[in-house]
Amino acid sequence: VANKDVDLTLRKGEILALYRRCADSGDRRVRERAERMLISQYMAQGELEQAEEQLARLPQEDRERPMLEAMLRRKQKRSEEAWPILERELFRQASDLQSTLMALMDLALEAGDKTCARQYSETAEQAGRVFQLTAYAVASAPLQLALAEQDGPEALAVLERLLRSLEEPWDLSASPLYRHLPTKEAAREVQQIMLQYLLEELERDPESAFLRETPGYQEML
Repeated sequence: VANKDVDLTLRKGEILALYRRCADSGDRRVRERAERMLISQYMAQGELEQAEEQLARLPQEDRERPMLEAMLRRKQKRSEEAWPILERELFRQASDLQSTLMALMDLALEAGDKTCARQYSETAEQAGRVFQLTAYAVASAPLQLALAEQDGPEALAVLERLLRSLEEPWDLSASPLYRHLPTKEAAREVQQIMLQYLLEELERDPESAFLRETPGYQEML
């Protein structure tokens, strides 16, 4: 048994040595994959200082970094720091998911498949609600679809809902999913910029001409 333990320890050492060599690779994909594996190996062995040093080498934009960093903070008994890391990652992934669905909706519209486009729109709206995104984000897909279909009454109804959402404070911390992410005071300023941009875009976009002629549009503005 003792010999087996020694043999296993040697193998682990060899594996770590190989990961370290790969972490110095000139190929970015190989290097970053090895760095992630090293972080996991160090955490598994309780070598948290080495894991921290290795984490510092991982690019901030690495998609797996938030999860690794949160796991390391938990190992370090610093769970209070892990909460916002994972909540930010959840918000980012939820926003990316919705953006992807809206891009698919555009493709479906280009292909003339209105049924499929509506399915993507409804899924994007549902995803926004499930992941408790802002009311603006929830209304974005239905508005985009209504504008593409030139459905004046529907576009007007969704637009009014979207504009009202820009008049209400965005407070992510009010959501149970993001309670460790306090909304920055600059959010209100961002809302005003978005509101101004949206209205200007609707006024000058030729494809929105039908909406400007829809009864109730000018009164709503």
